[in-house]
Amino acid sequence: MWPVSAKAVLARNGTVLLALNARGGWELPGGRVERDEEPSAAVVRGVLEETGVEVTSTSLLDVRPFEVLPGEVVLVVGFACSTAGATDLVASPEDRVLAWHALDQLDELGLATVYRDLITAATRSRIVLLGDSHLAKFNRSRVQQLQQAAGGSRLVVNHAYGGATALDLVPQLRQISVHPGDVLVISITTNDLAHWKQVPLDRFREAVTEVLRLTSHHRTIFLLPPPLDPARQHAARPAQVRSPEDQLRYLTELIARIRDSSADTIALPADDIHDTDGVHLNDYGYDLLIAALARRLAKR
Repeated sequence: MWPVSAKAVLARNGTVLLALNARGGWELPGGRVERDEEPSAAVVRGVLEETGVEVTSTSLLDVRPFEVLPGEVVLVVGFACSTAGATDLVASPEDRVLAWHALDQLDELGLATVYRDLITAATRSRIVLLGDSHLAKFNRSRVQQLQQAAGGSRLVVNHAYGGATALDLVPQLRQISVHPGDVLVISITTNDLAHWKQVPLDRFREAVTEVLRLTSHHRTIFLLPPPLDPARQHAARPAQVRSPEDQLRYLTELIARIRDSSADTIALPADDIHDTDGVHLNDYGYDLLIAALARRLAKR
């Protein structure tokens, strides 16, 4: 079997951390995966030992065989990695040269294709949709509309699903791959306040706090729950009516938590945005949402 090497893409301010190997070539930092060790644990350990930088989260990018020398193949497991604190480098035990290299100057380094592909995957900015059906209803045409409105260079990845609450979002964020350059767009609250699901307000508060902690290293935009249309709700599903008063209680908690974070918000108007059920968005509502997202993304 091939030996397995866990490699980290650590990017900051338009640069990526690289190490000079014994063959005189630049490569991603990391380490050999030991017996009975998870690759995600090996990359955290390897980066710390090699660079002195403590990795706080990892997202799997790819698994790729790499012929280091003729006839010598290593299985490279690449991770996008984040750090919470200082990124000051230390001398590695192998006395390897470590340096932050500008992403737009990597062609000059002669990096192996496997490392270039991992860096590209980790640093390409994506729009990641998370949460409930307000975002789950982004069909192919709406995704294309959002991509075009955002400049055409961003990939849209949709992990949202109908019925999701803040409690569902926490494990989802721990399971999916989120890359350092990703912009997260999140929609919750509409299901949390529904009387047939109603998440206790204290648990909702705790979940939102944890969501903000898990997304603190990323640019995050919350879609505030669209205003409800009680008349349309009654006409469509009399037994399943969400109360505007409940919405206000949960919305107040959500905004209070977001206010103390770096996350951004989008609020839609109340008029002419509802589908026939009085809860979800119609085409005009999605047009407004996509335009608002494009404006937010253009800010920085």
